[in-house]
Amino acid sequence: VDGEPVGQIRYEAEAEEKGRTGYIAYSIAAEQRGKGYGTAILRESRNLAWQQLELSLIVGDVLPDNTPSRRAFERAGFAWTEPVPGERYRYTWPV
Repeated sequence: VDGEPVGQIRYEAEAEEKGRTGYIAYSIAAEQRGKGYGTAILRESRNLAWQQLELSLIVGDVLPDNTPSRRAFERAGFAWTEPVPGERYRYTWPV
């Protein structure tokens, strides 16, 4: 916003039996939260990483009490798939 970053995103890609999986982690600056940037950064980076990293699956884990992040993953087209040990929600794309 106005030349300043609103957050950051990271992908780690791993080769697996069914192709390459990209694990995603992101954060939004506290003063920029609640403005839709989480959804936007997930959606835009998803498409870019899919092409550049040649991924077959993108995975993001979210703590249960992080409702805004869970909603951002859902609005960005990710699907909730299963709980993860350690009480995390797992979202994947493509659905």
